[in-house]
Amino acid sequence: MNNPNFDKLFEAAALQMLAAFMKSSAGNRPDEIGAPREMQVKKFLKEWLPAKYGISKGYLLNSQKQVSKECDIVIYDNETCPKFIFDEALDVRFFPKNDIFGTLEIKSTLNNVELKDALEKIKSANEVSIKTIHDISFSDEWEDVDIKLAENLPRYIEEDDYVNYKAKIKKKKIYHSNAFSAIFAYQIGHNFTLQELKAKLILDKNAPDFLLILDKGLLIKVDELTLKRYNSLKNNKISDDFKDDYDITIKLLDAYLSDAGQDYILLENTEQYINLMNFYMFIIDYLNNFRKISKAVTADIISVFKK
Repeated sequence: MNNPNFDKLFEAAALQMLAAFMKSSAGNRPDEIGAPREMQVKKFLKEWLPAKYGISKGYLLNSQKQVSKECDIVIYDNETCPKFIFDEALDVRFFPKNDIFGTLEIKSTLNNVELKDALEKIKSANEVSIKTIHDISFSDEWEDVDIKLAENLPRYIEEDDYVNYKAKIKKKKIYHSNAFSAIFAYQIGHNFTLQELKAKLILDKNAPDFLLILDKGLLIKVDELTLKRYNSLKNNKISDDFKDDYDITIKLLDAYLSDAGQDYILLENTEQYINLMNFYMFIIDYLNNFRKISKAVTADIISVFKK
């Protein structure tokens, strides 16, 4: 008996999306055409992501009660996010910015007009969810830690030189990782290529972290975590370890040295199920790396002076 074929899962999901795309083409009004296509992407995420990730649509909200433009899809913390439901029938909500993991804009055909609309929505979400980084600060609570110290000797320090100590340090305050932004499009506009799209996004400071054209490929913004995500896609599996890749390291340097200050990796493929698989693995990799991070200096140094 042959083993089950994992790829068939994504083939079936891609076919469901294409079926929704074709079926909704019979509609006359924009909502009759766009809503089913948006719902199909939402359905895919609800079925494929773990239950702790909620999937809905709505508006981002910060502590100053500033509200973003409506986001087509919001991935939020299902365990902690308050239920600020704006429209129960359509499941439209307000989302406190610290309870979201990412936002997606869904487009049937990505042309210049639709790209501009998506970028304006991403800009609005970014303005609401900008995090102000204050000076390093600590709470008034202390915690016990075990440390090993050795005298600073003018030679290589051996393991036997270390001495075990108990120490108390102040607990660090916590802040969240940044939420991602993405664009999902079923197809690209006539006479519009991924290379041209990449050239436009490089120059836009509100460009998304990644963009999927279901029948063409994927664009991934180059940043400090791109190496890990790129290797996940390249190796066709979720990557647990940070693996160096010379080509992408060079792209990272090019991005930092360019006038725009950013660049994109372009993965072209006409197989819809492979692009959908890459899209899914990118999101899973991102969510797996989304953490509450201790706000601290890069290194904590403890000095002990010997009498």
